[in-house]
Amino acid sequence: MRNQFMGIFHSKGLLLILALTLYALICISHEAYSLELSLREQEYIANHKPIRVHNETDWPPFNFYEHGIPQGISIDVMNRVATLTGLRIQYVTGPSWDEFVAMMANGQLDVMLNIIDLPERKEQFQFTAPYVKSLTGVFVAGSHRHDIHSFDDLTGRTVAVPAGFDLEINMPKYHPEVRLLPVRDILECIKAVNAGKADAFMEEIGVANYIVSQRVIPNIHMAFQVDEKPFISNLTIGTRRDDPLLHSIIQKGLNAISGDELNNIRHKWLLQAHEIYEQSMINLSVQEKEYVYQHKTVRICVDPSWPPLDFIDKQGHHSGLSADLINTIAKRLNLSLQLVPTSTWEESLSTIREGACDIIPLMNETRESSDYLDFTTPYFNFATVIATRKDDASFIGDYSELYGKTIALQAYFFITEYVRSHHPRIQIIEVENTEEALKLVSEHKAFATIDSLPTIVNTIERSALENIQIVGSVPQQNSMKIGVRKEEKLLLSLLNKGVTSLSEQEKIGFYKKWLNVEIENHLMPRATVIRIVIVFFMILVFLLWRQLTLNRYTRKLQALNTRLQHASTIDHLTQVLNRKSIEQRLQAEMDRVAMTGDPLTLVICDIDHFKSINDSFGHLTGDRVLQKLAGHIAKAMRHSDHLGRWGGEEFLIILPGANREGGAGFTEKLRSSIESTAFGINKKITVSFGLGEYEPGEDITTFISRIDACLYEAKNKGRNKVVTAAPTNS
Repeated sequence: MRNQFMGIFHSKGLLLILALTLYALICISHEAYSLELSLREQEYIANHKPIRVHNETDWPPFNFYEHGIPQGISIDVMNRVATLTGLRIQYVTGPSWDEFVAMMANGQLDVMLNIIDLPERKEQFQFTAPYVKSLTGVFVAGSHRHDIHSFDDLTGRTVAVPAGFDLEINMPKYHPEVRLLPVRDILECIKAVNAGKADAFMEEIGVANYIVSQRVIPNIHMAFQVDEKPFISNLTIGTRRDDPLLHSIIQKGLNAISGDELNNIRHKWLLQAHEIYEQSMINLSVQEKEYVYQHKTVRICVDPSWPPLDFIDKQGHHSGLSADLINTIAKRLNLSLQLVPTSTWEESLSTIREGACDIIPLMNETRESSDYLDFTTPYFNFATVIATRKDDASFIGDYSELYGKTIALQAYFFITEYVRSHHPRIQIIEVENTEEALKLVSEHKAFATIDSLPTIVNTIERSALENIQIVGSVPQQNSMKIGVRKEEKLLLSLLNKGVTSLSEQEKIGFYKKWLNVEIENHLMPRATVIRIVIVFFMILVFLLWRQLTLNRYTRKLQALNTRLQHASTIDHLTQVLNRKSIEQRLQAEMDRVAMTGDPLTLVICDIDHFKSINDSFGHLTGDRVLQKLAGHIAKAMRHSDHLGRWGGEEFLIILPGANREGGAGFTEKLRSSIESTAFGINKKITVSFGLGEYEPGEDITTFISRIDACLYEAKNKGRNKVVTAAPTNS
């Protein structure tokens, strides 16, 4: 009986094993053949011997050999391709890069991973679409952490690079002002920097971060990421030109890897650098990847004369806020942009309507344009304002106050369409651009114009139209979107992902680059605000019955002015003064001291080991620490003191009326209170301070440099200290 039972058990167990095996084979078969491999490709996979794939010994985290196993991003991607397609692969480890290339040429190797698609290689290789970017960074020791932020800071300095690689070739071409020190490898680069033989070294960001983290090398920090195109590479998979079937199979396998899978692979290997790479790579669907692979170039039309938002410069290049934005998105999507030049906005709309270009990177959606364009989600919203001559100026709170008057508006502008449809009692003169509209207003040929706030301000400045003034705003905002031809549904999906990938910090950067100066200098100057207030009270006295309406629109205008003033002077993260504003405050206090002779003390502080906070707890936690520290310092200050973010984790404190001894007493109390404060993480936060008293005749650069030197001395003495500058005449 027992034997009979065991026989039944073995039979059922065997059936279960067979069923599971059959299920696994069905899954593998489904996974492979859901790629829609051709019959020839299926035969190639079934009959071909294992594919020989190159595996490097020492290029972590992309491709390396450790503990007897090929490892890295490229290896994981190739393994996934093999699983999806059914290819059998065999890794070849040991030869140098040049030897691998020679093996491809004589047929001893089938695949090169992490290879860059260069023109000189096309005779020998076929390249897949990129699967990851190679990003270059400049790395420094702690002593240079705060004085190297760009290539300008490296002029005349020495930079170590691994010998024989692209960096050694490209740096003299693009940055001859930098001295190069070629060394054997990245470890020699790090030794050169720590020994003082080089001021910095350059290396692939992922490689450098992996080495520094795995080997626990202290005191090495990334100074800046290199954004220049020659130093950003797309890593592809290369196959021999005489094997087109293999290239086709691998490309289909790459296309079938989901965006989430690629993201997980990058996250697994890139450690702290993951966020940088994640920003540079956007997770695409299979269809979107195929679109990018087949359509490398996107034709764009722009508004040729709408500065500072969108225009074609004198050299014929696309410029303005929209150019920076669309170029950033295109780089992440691995798309090339081709400008289709036009002379007017009307011509741009006509060109895209006829199919001669694919997108317009910056425009408002209108009822007419919606017939032939689809639109991405908005990426910016700008206030729309009313401008008149100063001698005609009075507060305008509603379209009805323009009834019976002539206003100049751009043809095909969304506001023009709105005014014509909803306010027919306003007479419209259609013009080509904002400059023409404002000139008509300036010459008394039109009463007013309506346009985006940045464009109005920029045009007033460029054309020196000093008799123009902003007198109100309208509810309709300029909602900036990318317009895409209706036939290009996949391109629309791609660009939407590109817009979504932009961080708020990046958007603020674009905004400040193109709009900050104009808004700071010209938006609602004090005289304008005074005029508006005077007009408001005149209306309040003589037309009391309109009080509620005027109050409502005045509040809106003042709120707009306050928001813009806040954005131009306050640091976005910590809500204290930004670098430009704190520097202006310091100069003003120095000027006041020159007249009054009162003492003035300056304090510069820096969070100790801040990088370890970001590395251990994440950048969001680091941001919260910065915010809490700024709030803590602000509470300790007097009402007359000033606090600003100088850069990164550095803050600058201005103490008017405080001498050196008084400033030192305040700073020591502040240092002690910070040390005993809980910041919500399992790590004590300490801060190093440098301080000194202003000396008559010092310029601002000398004053700040003298105090900054004290900060570095505090760091060198062990951190969490206060170092006071001695008087220079002592």
